[in-house]
Parts: sequence; structure tokens; C-alpha cells
Amino acid sequence: MDRIAAETLYYSGKEPAVAKLLEYHLENIQLKEKLAGLDKNSQNSSKPPSTDHFKGNKEKEKSGKSKRRKAGGQPGHKGYSEIVSSR
Repeated sequence: MDRIAAETLYYSGKEPAVAKLLEYHLENIQLKEKLAGLDKNSQNSSKPPSTDHFKGNKEKEKSGKSKRRKAGGQPGHKGYSEIVSSR
């Protein structure tokens, strides 16, 4: 609403002004409830993790190379295998 629309509403009388104020008040309450719902995720509420909008941990993504060892035998480790008997 710009200034001209506000002045027009003001001069239109008490009832239209009160009705518009109540309309804005209701819209304000609805937007606050919507914002409160956006701040909740599975970490700070009882919502299940599947309802989180942004998945993943940004710190893990930034770490770059994984520090875990590769799968399989490690270099320098003597391997063992079963002895097959021929009966």
C-alpha cells in the first residue's frame, strides 16, 4: 500500500479502515506462523528427518578428501588364505 491508498482508506471512514487493519493483522499472524514452521527441522523438533528440506552437512562437504582407508588389504600387510586339502 502506498501513501495515496493509505490516505484514501483513512478518509473513507472508520469501518473500512478497521476492516483493513484486521485483514493486515490476520495476514501478519499467518506469516509469523509460516516463518516459525520454516525454522524447525529434525534437529530442533519432533519432526522426522525425512521432512528436512535441506539434507546433508555442509561441513562434511567442505572437508575435501576422505581420511578413510581404501577397502581391501593395506600395503605391507601379509595376507592369509585357507589351505585347500586334497582328499
